[in-house]
Amino acid sequence: MSDRRRAEIEAKKAKLAELRKAIADRKAADTERRLSSFAGPSVRRRLASIICSWHAHTRQSDAASSDRVSVGTTLIHSANGTTDHGIERVVTPRMVPDLIDVEQELFELPQKERVIYNKEVQTMEIETEPATISEEEMRERILQEREVAEAERQLRDEELEAESIKLEEEIAQEIREMTEEERSSIFSAPEFLDFVEQSTKLYSERSTIATTISATTQQVLKG
Repeated sequence: MSDRRRAEIEAKKAKLAELRKAIADRKAADTERRLSSFAGPSVRRRLASIICSWHAHTRQSDAASSDRVSVGTTLIHSANGTTDHGIERVVTPRMVPDLIDVEQELFELPQKERVIYNKEVQTMEIETEPATISEEEMRERILQEREVAEAERQLRDEELEAESIKLEEEIAQEIREMTEEERSSIFSAPEFLDFVEQSTKLYSERSTIATTISATTQQVLKG
């Protein structure tokens, strides 16, 4: 049951993604159409010329700034106002360290003593009594484990059912926001027809299973 519902949810997610993509494409096409109608050929040519002139001005400014930097690094002004070509260099003297002889006494480190330990292996006997579990306690444990597993399975089914209902509501909302022409094109698509057929089949199978379980439960209660 959980695997079938999970497959149904994945199919609904895929269909919801297709619907949202169709809406996004429609909005993008509308925006492009409005921009094209607003901006005529003359406006587009004017924008293109402005962009080209801006790029040319940017290239000229970059070239001028690079020329100023290269000239400034090679020109040196003299005291009398004339300009000399050259590079001023400052030579720093190298420092020669003085070596000093120092006498120090060397001490020998004492050797570590080697200690040998004799380890004796001791064994301890532990007597354990086998735990005895009665049949009644064993049955109670099995019943508890079954109840826990059934509760977890029911919780998963409820979560999947809630997610499935939420996806159906989202799909319905997306379809309501579409135009009549878009809805017709989507409903007539083979993928959507397959999706509806698969969903109907899953719903029928779930209804049949629920009816069978209900009938079996009533028979057990009567018998």
